[in-house]
Amino acid sequence: VDAKAPVYVVGDIHGQFSDLIRLFRCCGYPESSKFVFLGDYVDRGKQSLETIMLLFLFKIKYPSNICLLRGNHECASINKLYGFYEEMKKRVSIKAWKNICDVFLYMPFSALIENKRVVGPKKDILEVINAIKVYADLESYTPLSEKNFLQAHKILMHNLIDTAGKYRNQS
Repeated sequence: VDAKAPVYVVGDIHGQFSDLIRLFRCCGYPESSKFVFLGDYVDRGKQSLETIMLLFLFKIKYPSNICLLRGNHECASINKLYGFYEEMKKRVSIKAWKNICDVFLYMPFSALIENKRVVGPKKDILEVINAIKVYADLESYTPLSEKNFLQAHKILMHNLIDTAGKYRNQS
């Protein structure tokens, strides 16, 4: 995904719907502002359903102004443990939870801003992203399976930790 600047880069929301609304009130709504969300929309907070539904709706209505990346909580095996599954089971249905998890399979997990800055788990990972194309045919939007996504996420996070350590030791 290639986003055009200026763009707001937003970290973990984790079901904090009121924080998401506060963010939009402060920075503008997607009709007039651009956003790249880094994933982790669900779990932990009490309003994961409202959070992800509003973001999906904005993505549909303003597709060029909002980018939704996939974080590790957009995996059924993770969000089943950290609250989203229980919220959906109580408030809607298990089938609805499964359908949302199916949508997560199609979400990208990294983005470029102005074709040069990678946002996601690590800055300089273009070579890693190219290697991960083995796991998914990105051209035809084949979903990245949960197992392969978690593997890729682990590789990227490991590289991020290694890189952070190198920068910390150089300063």
